[in-house]
Amino acid sequence: MTFKNLPLALLLAGALLPALPLRADLDHVTVRPATPEEIARYYKTHILDTMIWNPASGVPISRIEVQLGNGKLLAYQGANLVVSTVISTGREGYGTQPGNYSVIGKDPEHHSNLYGDFCDTHGNVISGADAGETPPAGLHYEGAPMPWYLRLTDAGLGIHAGFVNGNAISHGCIRLPPELAEKFYRIVPVGTPVKIVP
Repeated sequence: MTFKNLPLALLLAGALLPALPLRADLDHVTVRPATPEEIARYYKTHILDTMIWNPASGVPISRIEVQLGNGKLLAYQGANLVVSTVISTGREGYGTQPGNYSVIGKDPEHHSNLYGDFCDTHGNVISGADAGETPPAGLHYEGAPMPWYLRLTDAGLGIHAGFVNGNAISHGCIRLPPELAEKFYRIVPVGTPVKIVP
């Protein structure tokens, strides 16, 4: 499976960005879904252009801090901050839990064992689904892709590539911008401590 076009696919999936400005005139406010161009512009200026990527070559990440309130992930090599990025974490009812964790496993092509879609025989998504639901006749369950997955718990908490807008929108995982996820995955060893703070 390839995730080469994941950023574009995620941007064009029709996701609404709550931080996008609304169109207004003197009499009323018009709310409408953002256009693909507006989503791409927002993503570039608010996500990609704010990213810091400055790790020393050949040196692994020594610790990671996830700041839930700020929607940020910081990573260090020793005392040096070398990665900073906007993230998305768990939405209401699926909140990402503060605490001390460590990377206990890695999987570059991980798929969720909890959330996914019912698909037809051609791979077309018919509807969203949770693991354990019985698929309608002629459909099968496919777990949601979570590329460049860094596992933090056996219960499914992890860090992976996904749609990011700085808000709490996931099922609990910490989503990284797809443009960063593979590079980050490659320099984070199993055993790296991860502190998640409110």
